[in-house]
Amino acid sequence: KARTEKRTAGLERMSPENRAQTQRALDEESGKMDARFAAEKEAGEVWVTPDAYHRASLEAAKRQIGTATKRLQDKEPEPAEQPLSEVYRVAWEQIQTDEDDQKEAAIDTAKSAKLPDPYIEKLAKAAGLPAQ
Repeated sequence: KARTEKRTAGLERMSPENRAQTQRALDEESGKMDARFAAEKEAGEVWVTPDAYHRASLEAAKRQIGTATKRLQDKEPEPAEQPLSEVYRVAWEQIQTDEDDQKEAAIDTAKSAKLPDPYIEKLAKAAGLPAQ
């Protein structure tokens, strides 16, 4: 509101000729913004282009920001992935058993964690299992 009042005060200080010309330019700009806003809404744009002098676009942007903020705040954080160094260390400890099933399970877990192949091969060799 203060912005439009400041604009109006500036227009009032202009000469009538300049004021009329400026008002026409502002009206044309406003018409373009109305058209762009309507086109974006009709096209189903998620984020409309806000304009400082176009109230509907500002209100829509404010709603969109509120909705996005709420969605992000309500989202459950994803569990942190285990660092690959930890995956390797755990797998190394697990292959120290005498059970081939546990050794294979440890290597499968390391593979599913996307441990690089050279490390998988080292684990398999240390476990006494064939290269996988």
